[in-house]
Amino acid sequence: MNKDSLTRRHFLQKTGIATGAILGLSISDPPLTRAAGSFVRTDVGTLSATDPILTSYAAAITAMRMLDTSDPTNPLGWQYQAAIHGTTAPSTTPGEVATWNTCEHGTQYFLSWHRMYLYYFERIIRKMSGNANWALPYWNYEAASEATMPAPFWTPAAASNALYTANRGTGWNTGKASLFPSTVSTTIAFGDRDFGSFWQDLETTPHDAVHGAIGGLMGFIETAAQDPIFFLHHCNIDRLWNLWLTQGGGRSDPLSSSAGDKLWQNTKFTFFDENKNQVTLTGCDILRAQDQLGYQYDTEPPQVGQFCNRVFHIPIVYYIPWFLCWPGPVEVPPLIGPTEFSASTQELARHVESTPISSLKAGSNIVLKLTEVQADLQPNVFYEVYVGLAKGAATSMKSPFYVGNLAMFGRGLRDMKQHGHASENSESKEQGTQFASFTFKITRAVEAVMKETKAPKTLSILLVPRGALIDGRAEERKPTATIRIGRAEIGLEELK
Repeated sequence: MNKDSLTRRHFLQKTGIATGAILGLSISDPPLTRAAGSFVRTDVGTLSATDPILTSYAAAITAMRMLDTSDPTNPLGWQYQAAIHGTTAPSTTPGEVATWNTCEHGTQYFLSWHRMYLYYFERIIRKMSGNANWALPYWNYEAASEATMPAPFWTPAAASNALYTANRGTGWNTGKASLFPSTVSTTIAFGDRDFGSFWQDLETTPHDAVHGAIGGLMGFIETAAQDPIFFLHHCNIDRLWNLWLTQGGGRSDPLSSSAGDKLWQNTKFTFFDENKNQVTLTGCDILRAQDQLGYQYDTEPPQVGQFCNRVFHIPIVYYIPWFLCWPGPVEVPPLIGPTEFSASTQELARHVESTPISSLKAGSNIVLKLTEVQADLQPNVFYEVYVGLAKGAATSMKSPFYVGNLAMFGRGLRDMKQHGHASENSESKEQGTQFASFTFKITRAVEAVMKETKAPKTLSILLVPRGALIDGRAEERKPTATIRIGRAEIGLEELK
């Protein structure tokens, strides 16, 4: 069947999924034993280079790097701690244990695993620095004043500065590089109400996009944690998780009694504490950072009281997703530079005419799904995605045709090391290959297209590669990897 000859019957084919439950037994979960008091994680943009938070961090890194030389099997060493997230070291490296290469990317454990990792890393820094009150700072790069790399991480640009590494992309160690607004925007992720959509959107932007924009060590999952800025980046991602929950509107961690949620709540992950003891944590152990882990953020609203097994009711909701699906992969050219392809909108246009977008129920969205996405290598760019943008029109994240980013960090890479549970949840079709998928809410873009005098027969999908801003202008960064998209789908996810 040709994709342009689909009938209205095919387009309107629906599948109903009913979910609902009355959950819970107890009203609380057992808290962890925590240090007295509450540590406060501070915005690095408010700190001077001589602030004890930064000088203690540098002192601890120096001490940890000394351990790398004197005792490479010591889990408190800098390289050892980085290897927990990822490493290129061969399997014969002394001291390698099952905790290496265990970071979670592209799975529901992305946020919870990294919160655990940062928690024990923070405790190790306290011990190695001798500063018992130390807490991780965060990089609030969504603030326009913090779009460049914090100066203490590149000034001085010398080996004597433990916060510095030469292995970063162009301009980051001179203060000339900065992040695109689209790299750091939380608008799409914060608009999500369900946890599954939220973590995936947050992992794409700003998480993946920031990694790709900085490049160097940060650009690869196996080396990212060797750059001291990595931990400030992930500290901010952790903060954003808290802020998402405070918006309310039904936002919640995975706390139902479903099999998938139970896995999120109870799966154990292994780390090392500051005394070199192997320790484990589960999702239920890290729901409320202030109560269970003893830290909070400097400008954070009161934390949301999330509990495993808490008694609450979820109304029965019927989700009726339906898609205009083509019988085979769309012919999408490999992405190297800006790439444009089109999807048939004839039936979509008819439906929008008969059911105005303004009448869609809250939570309903027209969506674009790109699946079977794969790259041979880690791309050194991310792609801004535009739907319905007129040929030759200016690109901007403020445009109604901008729908989000396609960013790949540890996902969709051929022959990459399998990290954590990624292999269990990937769309792999070949051994050693992970396929990624991306979903974009395109209601606003389609509405803008349909306001045109004559609705188009095709809906253009434009992908624009981005790196960083250099002196305020877009860097001409050439993609180093070819990305292939196996399938595209457009349709409606309707909440009734």
